[in-house]
Amino acid sequence: MPQQNQSQSTPGQSSRLAVSFLTRVPVNAAGGDLQSAFWAFPLVGAAIGLIGGGVYALAVLAGLPLMAAVILAFMAMAWLTGALHEDGLADTADGFGGGRDREAKLAIMRDSRIGSYGVLTLILVMGLKITLVTHIGARTGEIITVVAALTAAAATSRGAMLFVPVLLGPARADGLGRSVAETLPLRLVAPAVLAVAVTGIAGWHIGWVPATGSIIGASLAIVAVAWLAARQIGGYTGDTLGAAQQISETASLVALAAMIGGS
Repeated sequence: MPQQNQSQSTPGQSSRLAVSFLTRVPVNAAGGDLQSAFWAFPLVGAAIGLIGGGVYALAVLAGLPLMAAVILAFMAMAWLTGALHEDGLADTADGFGGGRDREAKLAIMRDSRIGSYGVLTLILVMGLKITLVTHIGARTGEIITVVAALTAAAATSRGAMLFVPVLLGPARADGLGRSVAETLPLRLVAPAVLAVAVTGIAGWHIGWVPATGSIIGASLAIVAVAWLAARQIGGYTGDTLGAAQQISETASLVALAAMIGGS
């Protein structure tokens, strides 16, 4: 991945790198470095959520059942991202669940093959997210609320996952986790502000209390993932960051589903 000094990276370069890193959209990401692209992660996440919400809206307007529309939305989001974070979640589950010690866990996480822990975790997490969003759609009866919920959760989780390196050091001396660890916490101010801003905008449709709850839920999930990673492998890896995104997105949707539409 091309590297250069952050001061030489333009917003356009860094935003293209964020798109290239978080999605499979073909863009020219030359001239940027990953650290300079952190600020754009929540914005890319918001775009991913909006696209998923758009697919949901089209499916509902076409007369499909709510759950089918939600499944299509998550399928579209997974295709758009190349299932990047889902892969990290599965690898993390396999490593944490199947490894006897730290070295074995890290070795399993580097194996491209998926095991029973990874399969089961993906099924349970995706099933939970589908159920939660279907509940939101059924409870409110408003397409725009589901679109706002997907957008808020996708943006918040992609900003929140960057805070794992603040709580932990890298578990390996190489790999993606190491490159993220070299950043300064100050660089995480922008993604945090943008994630909160996107969720705040979504609050016009999902309500301010649910929006606040989604941020709190995502934040608590990040702390939980960091704590678990510290116990299991003594740090974090790129796979751990992917797992953090998925778990924080799920926690955000749990809070939204619990609070949206309440009387």
